[in-house]
This record gives sequence, structure tokens and C-alpha cells, in this order.
Amino acid sequence: MTQRARRLSETAVNERQQRYMEFWGAFGEYLSEHDPTYSNRAPGKVYWWTFGIGRSGYSLNLTAGGRDHWISASIVCTNDGDKLVYDHFFDQKSEIEADLGEEMEWHRIEDKITWDIGVSWRDIDPMNKDRWPGYFDWYWEKMQKLRAGFTQRIRSLDIGLLQEASASGGEDPPK
Repeated sequence: MTQRARRLSETAVNERQQRYMEFWGAFGEYLSEHDPTYSNRAPGKVYWWTFGIGRSGYSLNLTAGGRDHWISASIVCTNDGDKLVYDHFFDQKSEIEADLGEEMEWHRIEDKITWDIGVSWRDIDPMNKDRWPGYFDWYWEKMQKLRAGFTQRIRSLDIGLLQEASASGGEDPPK
């Protein structure tokens, strides 16, 4: 364990939080080696880590389900109660998935203002330190794909135009 990860693990309240801090601390070191712009990120003691994607209310989230044995990478929106943006992206599903080179998991989450689009790797143990290099490579690949596939789409969204189209009962505006 590195000194940074050791210092961070000392602030954890319970064993699970300590494991997540160690996991994300190690991934933070991996990130700083692959892209120095990530070097100042402090890992949390929860099962997710959030990264900005260029617009308020949208993020790239990485999650690690230690108890349920999975990891995931997804684009998350936390301010689209009417699901206008989600529906706009869903209308482009084939194009988006072609750009990303794989099928995505699309979660509209009807009773929340949140939605997410991402990928998961299931039936694995993210707390198995021997497997971390492979998991970190997977996260890195998915981060790059999701950023490439969504950053410009998110930054160029015209929410007002989507609202107008929805109010008039029309289809999505042209891309």
C-alpha cells in the first residue's frame, strides 16, 4: 500500500470504507500515470467515483460493487426530470453505440430526475487486489470511450430547443 493510500485509509470509518479508499487510491495512482490531469483527485470511501464531463448536472461515474461483485462506468445526469435529454440520446442509441463500439446499458429511472448510460462488468470481485490491474485497464478504456462518445454531445445540448420540441409535441430537433 502506498503512503497516500495508507493516509487516506486512516480516515475511513469502517472496514468497507477502508477497502474502497484503498481501491480508489490505487486507481487514482493508475490514473495519474495515464493522464496527469487526474493526479490531484482524492478518492472517496464510497463505492463510486465521479468525474466531470464538461457540463453541470452530468458526470462520468465509476462504481465498484464489492458486495455484489461488479464494476461499471457510466454517464450520469442528475437534472433531467422530464427525461428530455435521455430521450434525445436514446433516439441516437444506434449511432452512439456504434461510436463507442459496444452496446450500452440504458437506465431511464422513471421515478427520479436521474438517468445513466453505461457498461458493467459483472461476476467479478473488485476487492481482489490481484485483479486490480485488469479492472483499472477496463475502467481506463471505458472512461476514454465514454468521454469520446458523450463529451461533445453533452456540451452542445440545447436544452431550450429540446423543451420547445417537447412542448409542441414535435420530434427531437436535428443533431
